[in-house]
Amino acid sequence: PHHHYRTPYCTVCYLQHCTVLYPITTTMSSVIDNVTEDLLELYGFLAIRSDGETRLQYYQAFAEIYSKSGFAQEKCGRIYNYAELAELAATVTVAAECPGNLEEMKHVPASKPFSHWHTEDWKSLREAFRQLRKSLIRQDANASMEEIDDGKEDHHVHPDRAQNKYFEERLWRLYKIILLHQCLAPFREALGQLITDENMDETKQFQLLEVPDKFLDEFLDAIEEVEDEDVKRAMSRLLTDDKEAFQSPHDLYRLFTDPKQVYSYTRLLAKTDELIRKWASLVFDYPELAEFYLRSNSGTDQSRRNAAVQKLKRARERLDEQVDDPMDRMAEAAAGAKRSRRSPSTQDVSGDEDNDDDEEHDPPKDTKGKRRSYEKKKSATRLEFTDDEVEDDEEEEILSRAKPPVRVRSPSGSPQGKQRKSQTKKYEGRRQWTEEEKNAIKEGIVQIGYGKWALIKEHFEPILNDRTSGQIKDCVRTMKKKGD
Repeated sequence: PHHHYRTPYCTVCYLQHCTVLYPITTTMSSVIDNVTEDLLELYGFLAIRSDGETRLQYYQAFAEIYSKSGFAQEKCGRIYNYAELAELAATVTVAAECPGNLEEMKHVPASKPFSHWHTEDWKSLREAFRQLRKSLIRQDANASMEEIDDGKEDHHVHPDRAQNKYFEERLWRLYKIILLHQCLAPFREALGQLITDENMDETKQFQLLEVPDKFLDEFLDAIEEVEDEDVKRAMSRLLTDDKEAFQSPHDLYRLFTDPKQVYSYTRLLAKTDELIRKWASLVFDYPELAEFYLRSNSGTDQSRRNAAVQKLKRARERLDEQVDDPMDRMAEAAAGAKRSRRSPSTQDVSGDEDNDDDEEHDPPKDTKGKRRSYEKKKSATRLEFTDDEVEDDEEEEILSRAKPPVRVRSPSGSPQGKQRKSQTKKYEGRRQWTEEEKNAIKEGIVQIGYGKWALIKEHFEPILNDRTSGQIKDCVRTMKKKGD
């Protein structure tokens, strides 16, 4: 009855699969149980490996079969752990992406968006991960239903899994992210409304966010109650250095929406998917039925690719009818310029001018009066530095003394009427970094983040107006080297 098994090829493969696994003496009820277990294993595998709406569709199929089978009564083994992993993945997906077509998916968890989660919701999520880890590190985590019915349950801990980094360090990292969202839950919705207010003046987007004093005091109290130092620092980043105000709406919006920031729900979803998929690969074997399923759908994927290629070809034909392709003319011009640069001494004995191999190994000689590329320019000047001008190599080199611009002659020997901009450039002297500039950079790293040099320059525009982002980067490396 499931749409994934309508293709004849997949049906034949699955019947062969059942013939090999289930002897002829097996009762019909046992065959039904084995087939159901295989289907649940397949749909659980696909729900964990996919994402977005596709994941929800696979979980809907899994939950529909799982609810009608007798396997839901068991609280251990492979199918139980697949059910817990798939449900957790579907819950986080719904909360992070908020799909709109959940009416037809009755078995998909109707989770609220993350922005509406309360403190208890985040605590429940942490507890779900803790219980799931406890179940997956058991010796019977990958046991089949037949093994469980035969009384082969084993509550002992699997030593390799228990000490694996994905069940220890990586899980604790995810715990900290969830704890951060748990601590921000009482304030996140209110902050989101303030920073996304459409009626806010554009100039206020870059000013410190105005909030009631009571709101700020409650946020400061919440920071003091946090025991984890990493979470405490992450919450403090939303405030200014003196902790007397929130950052600007522009900066807060960037922190909340940047997928690389721990405040982002997208990052939480990515870290959750990574951990769940790794757990499944460490505990479960690759489903045998998945090979038949993927092989049966390979023809469908190829047909989609062929249809896409044909669509691109038709679009190219319509484009050619309206616009001439400039690539042909550009290729002809490039080939003509290539031939014009070639010297007769580099041509083949047969007189073939299209021999590219000769050009690679024997470059053409310059004609008389032309300077070779490796020869010294007549306008070249030798610059020397005094001891006072030589500083750390990490600083950007700005020449302090240079000879006056030199008039350049063309290859024919006649002086040119105009000088090139690169020959008339005047170099400014090296300017030492002031303490005010260094302090501004340090504050920018704390408030905005390390490596955001352009944003730091923009944020401290009056102080760092005459500095480039590259100079700021070099200054930071110099300060780190000197221990400042």
